[in-house]
Amino acid sequence: MRRIFSIFSSFIVFMIFLGFIGYVLVLRIPSMLSKSLSKSFQVSVTMQDLSLSFHHVDIEQFAIANLPNQKLRTALQIQHSHVTAPLTEYTKEHIVIEEISLDNVYLGLEFDSAKSTKGNWSVLMQHLENSTSATHDKTVLIRKLIITNLTVEVAYLGKDGSRKTLPVIDRLELFDIQNDQGIPTEQILHSILGQMLKSVFIKENLKNMLDTILKVPNKSLDTLLSPLKGLFGG
Repeated sequence: MRRIFSIFSSFIVFMIFLGFIGYVLVLRIPSMLSKSLSKSFQVSVTMQDLSLSFHHVDIEQFAIANLPNQKLRTALQIQHSHVTAPLTEYTKEHIVIEEISLDNVYLGLEFDSAKSTKGNWSVLMQHLENSTSATHDKTVLIRKLIITNLTVEVAYLGKDGSRKTLPVIDRLELFDIQNDQGIPTEQILHSILGQMLKSVFIKENLKNMLDTILKVPNKSLDTLLSPLKGLFGG
């Protein structure tokens, strides 16, 4: 009886130890992810909290700082992110995420000047692409991406640079977004950011602003947006 009690007690202690280790690891995940993404983007990336369940991942207050010497302090801020996919999905070769929802999003777009297509996001996306240049076997498919309450601020550098906040986009829904390069975390971010930036340029008609600036009227959308290819990660 004593032997059985001893084995049972050891098992309980072992389970408590595993639970404690798991708890510590979960607490460290936001810090580990932030550090890794900061290295990829070459700017500060932070998140306030990350919680896990078997079917969901929730992230609170995710933010990407802007490049140094810019007017806007923040390039991206997401108040709440909700990812729907079983945790076992991330261990597979072909990862399928059923839905990602981003709520209360701020996107800061900054260009060198009103006549330049070079901006903060072309640089940030290039940094991310450079960090994921190595070939990986994993692919990521996001079946549905929902973005709600998206605020976009556009700014230009220079003495006469302007700054403008566009009307809030209540809701964007994007489907079947795929990425086949990089580690899963960066693949997911690359897909989300690329599609968000492209959708903003189309939905908010920023391409018409560029029509005038670049003097390329009557061009196809792909031709018009080609100088901004770096923004979309394509």
